[in-house]
Amino acid sequence: MQHTENDLNYSIKGYDFIKCNKQNTTFYNNRTGRFIKSTKNGGSYGIWVGSNWLTLSKIEQEDVVDNSHMSDDLKRLLSQF
Repeated sequence: MQHTENDLNYSIKGYDFIKCNKQNTTFYNNRTGRFIKSTKNGGSYGIWVGSNWLTLSKIEQEDVVDNSHMSDDLKRLLSQF
């Protein structure tokens, strides 16, 4: 499998269950199995994680996610983005 910069291979620092792509444009919550849409709140764009607001410009990415523990269906789904 060849990875591109649009693959969800990164996790957000402090939130291991949220995966994102290199440009911070697509977010996926592993706990709920849903994609997270970025929204505008008070003039800044970001995402809501529970009751916490994460501004897109201040999100810190962690190391590349190890896909070896994911099911084949989830790998196929995440490789589409």
